[in-house]
Amino acid sequence: MLGFVNWHWHYEFQLTYVVRGTISVFLDQRIIDLHEGQGVYINPEVLHMIRDRYDTDAMFISLDVSPRLLTSFPNSVFERSYVKPVFRSSAADAVVLDPGVSWQKRMLDSAKSIEQVYKRKDFGWELAVCSSLYSLWNELVCHLQESLAEDDAPAAEVARQRRSQRIKDTLAYIREHYAQKLTLDEIAAHLHLSTNECCRFFKKNMNCTLFEYITEYRLGKSMELLEHTDLPVSQIAYETGFGSSSYFIEKFRKNVGTTPAAFRKAGR
Repeated sequence: MLGFVNWHWHYEFQLTYVVRGTISVFLDQRIIDLHEGQGVYINPEVLHMIRDRYDTDAMFISLDVSPRLLTSFPNSVFERSYVKPVFRSSAADAVVLDPGVSWQKRMLDSAKSIEQVYKRKDFGWELAVCSSLYSLWNELVCHLQESLAEDDAPAAEVARQRRSQRIKDTLAYIREHYAQKLTLDEIAAHLHLSTNECCRFFKKNMNCTLFEYITEYRLGKSMELLEHTDLPVSQIAYETGFGSSSYFIEKFRKNVGTTPAAFRKAGR
């Protein structure tokens, strides 16, 4: 496998904890290293990527949770006072959780309990999940209370949101057109940037070059097709934008460490 979860965002909030090894979480020009036993809370719609820190055999578990499990109903006191303020706060975009800090350990324990209860699915498991979820959220809100009351400086927050939206627009364009030939001129024109500024902006915010991301995204799509279809390698190369079988095999071997055919065989 590619060994990482590429840049993405979602409308759920996320809780990730490390079971083994060390991982790096990339988000908004920050890199957070998490070791075994540690975790992180990530706000909805925050761009992030997770990689194995040392390319070894790290293992982590991520829980993506719909805010609707907390809000009860639209405009409820839960939504107004305890959920939306967290989602609006940049201080809550990424909160590191360390088992050496008592309230953070309680959050980690609640996250582990949710994962275990969800896997077993004994009678009443939904109630148990919600109970642990509210306990977890209470810890987070109480210990972020002061920062939630402080609004970000308007200019800084507007700039942050504009940068985040530009990144999302870039990724959305790539995901829509990855199967086609993509040029720097086309992507820069879509973003209304010069080609130099487009490259600089992407590298600064994504910790990789534009075309490194495109290659990794195409490889991820090709791996899905290798695992779940019987399409020939040549057709997969074409459908994922590589253009030729030889180029696809070359990139696959370099990034995944094996050939597409061997990868398909190992998964069956």
